[in-house]
Amino acid sequence: MQLADSTAHRALSYVSTVQRHGYLMSVTEFEAYMNGPGRRPGIPGKGERTVVTTNIERAIANWAERGLQPLLEGVTRALELEHRQIPATPGMPGERVVDWLLRLGWLSDGGGKVRITALGEAILAHLEAESFEQEVPFDVVLDKGDELASGRVIEEISQLGPCAVVDPYFSIDSLLQVVQSTEVDRILTGTFDEKKLAGLDSAVPRVEVERTFEVRKSDAFHDRFVIPDAGPIWMLGTSFTGLGKRLSVMIQVKDDVAARAIRTAFEEAWKGAGPVGQPPALAEASPEPQLAETNGTGE
Repeated sequence: MQLADSTAHRALSYVSTVQRHGYLMSVTEFEAYMNGPGRRPGIPGKGERTVVTTNIERAIANWAERGLQPLLEGVTRALELEHRQIPATPGMPGERVVDWLLRLGWLSDGGGKVRITALGEAILAHLEAESFEQEVPFDVVLDKGDELASGRVIEEISQLGPCAVVDPYFSIDSLLQVVQSTEVDRILTGTFDEKKLAGLDSAVPRVEVERTFEVRKSDAFHDRFVIPDAGPIWMLGTSFTGLGKRLSVMIQVKDDVAARAIRTAFEEAWKGAGPVGQPPALAEASPEPQLAETNGTGE
């Protein structure tokens, strides 16, 4: 449902932008912009006038030269326009944009200065989000304040089958949901947040999972991806911890070349990534001496 048209969107954006930078414009300044935001076009002068002679004008001139004055007068009378007054119902002038938005409560007028109201800011936020969605064809849009945003992402991932997740800020808050509701078997997180890493290091060994599951850390990625074993790759606009906290999107990378490049970069990063925790399945499969030998630290 469209709450407002492009005129309201432009008006609210203009007032909000100016107000945000500390300036309160007058009603006159606001109307000047709304009535003509673009540069006025030039008007051709006399030197640029073009004279066009029509076939009728040429015929009339020929008749006059040949002395056919009566015929000329008859044609002239036939070409004259009949002017008559037609009764009409008095109309109503259109409402000014500023009066319209003041009436709706989207703008306020204090001392001749135009301000955007809290209601106007809310409408503007909706229009901006709506415009964002229309201009860019995202597969899933995750609104700020959407309590189901995380569930929507998990639902999409659950349909991909076995896959890997790349999230530099992945934390234990999302671990259980990802493990239990999807077939994710590898998670590559970053090394930026030591607190999140400590939580994962403690939680991963306690995860009860029937499939092979592993978490590693690397600084190779900044963006967030969901990489299924086959098919398009999904790109997340925010980390799992940010879902529902800010406007974000989830989009498919359908281009084969791009998807292949991301998969290759992931596999290379995965090989050189350090371990985070040790899931029970891997711990049982690998003798203790070999683990100490592999990581070289005995941790």
